[in-house]
Amino acid sequence: MEKITESLEMLYGSSGTPFFLSDEFGNIKWKNTACGETIVFPKGINCD
Repeated sequence: MEKITESLEMLYGSSGTPFFLSDEFGNIKWKNTACGETIVFPKGINCD
């Protein structure tokens, strides 16, 4: 997942476009390159 994140940062890094990634466990990682923040939702966005 880290290599995919790095690739997306190279593509979108200069534009400041935020993006989401999801892994096979349902974890969602949100990256906003404009403000340099990464937020991880360990059980997805809609967890019980």
